[in-house]
Amino acid sequence: MSTSLILANGSNLVQTHQDHKYPPVLLDGNIQPADLHVWEQAANRYFIKMKVTNDDKVTTISSSFRNLGISNWIESTKDVMVAEGYTFPSFMTDIREQFLEHGWARKIHRSEIKRAMLPNQRFIDYANRVVYYNIILKGTEHHSDDKKLRETFIHHMSEGLINKVDTLPVDERTRIHEIVSLNTWMKEIENIDSTWKADLKSNAAMMNELLNRRQREEPRNNRTTDNYRNDPCNDKFLPSFQPSRNEPRDENRYHPYRRDNDRDCGRFYDSDRDRGRNYEF
Repeated sequence: MSTSLILANGSNLVQTHQDHKYPPVLLDGNIQPADLHVWEQAANRYFIKMKVTNDDKVTTISSSFRNLGISNWIESTKDVMVAEGYTFPSFMTDIREQFLEHGWARKIHRSEIKRAMLPNQRFIDYANRVVYYNIILKGTEHHSDDKKLRETFIHHMSEGLINKVDTLPVDERTRIHEIVSLNTWMKEIENIDSTWKADLKSNAAMMNELLNRRQREEPRNNRTTDNYRNDPCNDKFLPSFQPSRNEPRDENRYHPYRRDNDRDCGRFYDSDRDRGRNYEF
């Protein structure tokens, strides 16, 4: 029983057995470059599993298409496919030329290989996507070797990552520059990117904590000021009043804004004597 493979672009045109004992099947539909790439990978796994020789690969796999146009094309060019020296890579090149839209390789190169890394994107995610589409371009003039692909990564890194690499010590930059293997070089850049983004995240968390702490302290300070201001024991915040012009000023007299005999303040006022007097405010 065949099982469907979910493709990267969301289509579902390839069926293959989990143990790869049978050739993969390409279903009918709008075939995209990624569809042929997934089908080709499944076919190669089938060849390895069943130990198919190079001379028999094309004839073994030629009946694995449910697309009528591809089936008709294979049937009409059968003499070429059974000819000596016709290889499976040649077959894949021909089928891409026949059934993919004109200029498909140039469009992928322009939209995916030359795409810039986003500021918040992880380098390894960006690099793996570029490598994936570069594999799809294999066999075309737009395919890049490791040296050219590395130059593509350098020219399309995010500005922040480039600045981080530039701040490394000279001997460290020289060591990374002298790495020959593309995968090893990508791993070094991934480590730099991960460390840099972790530092940014830590600094952002620290700033948020400081901001939250300040916001928690500000209401407390405001409440302290308000309580002090509303405390009747604090003469500083009591409204001023003026006694009648005929009365001498006496600070110990009854203040209309103080509570009568305010024992909480530790003060006593002669309210009985002064009660009923007229004050002008």
